[in-house]
Amino acid sequence: MSLTAVNFSLYYNFTTTLLLLSRYFDFYTDQLHGHADEVFGLANRKFQLQQSMEERKHEIQVHRDVQRAAHKASQEERHRVSMESRSRQTKVKTLKSKYESLVAAARPSDGGGEEKSQAYFIIQAAQKREELQREGDELDGKIRRAEREMKALENTLKHLNDRNTRFR
Repeated sequence: MSLTAVNFSLYYNFTTTLLLLSRYFDFYTDQLHGHADEVFGLANRKFQLQQSMEERKHEIQVHRDVQRAAHKASQEERHRVSMESRSRQTKVKTLKSKYESLVAAARPSDGGGEEKSQAYFIIQAAQKREELQREGDELDGKIRRAEREMKALENTLKHLNDRNTRFR
C-alpha cells in the first residue's frame, strides 16, 4: 500500500469518525435539550403549583377568619339573647308576685265571702292617691316653713355678727 492510499484510508477513517462523533454529539445534544426543556417545564409546573397552593392557603385563611368572626358574632348574639331572656324571666317573676299579692289583697279576709268589684278597687286606689297627695302637700308646706325659718335665722345671725363687729 502506498502512502497516499494509507493517507487516504486514514483520512477516510478520520472523517467517518468525525462524522459519527458529530452525529453522536447532535444526538446527545438534542437529548440534552429535550431533557433540559422537560426539566424547565417541570420546574415551571412546580412553581405554578406552589403559587396555586399559596393562593389556596390564603383563601382558606380568609375563609377561616370569616368563619371565626361569624362564630364570635353568633356567640355574642347568643349571650345577648340569654341575658335578655333572664331579664324577661325576672320581670315575669316580679309581675307574677305582684299579681299574686294583689289577688291575695282582693280576697275577702273578713270571712264574709263577698267578692269586691273592680269599682271598689278603683275607688280605693283613688282614695289612697288622694291621701298620698294630701300628705305630700303637708310635707311641702313644712319644708317651705322650715326654709323660711332658716332664712330668718341666717338673717338674725348676720345681723348679730354685724352688731358684734360694730361693738368691738
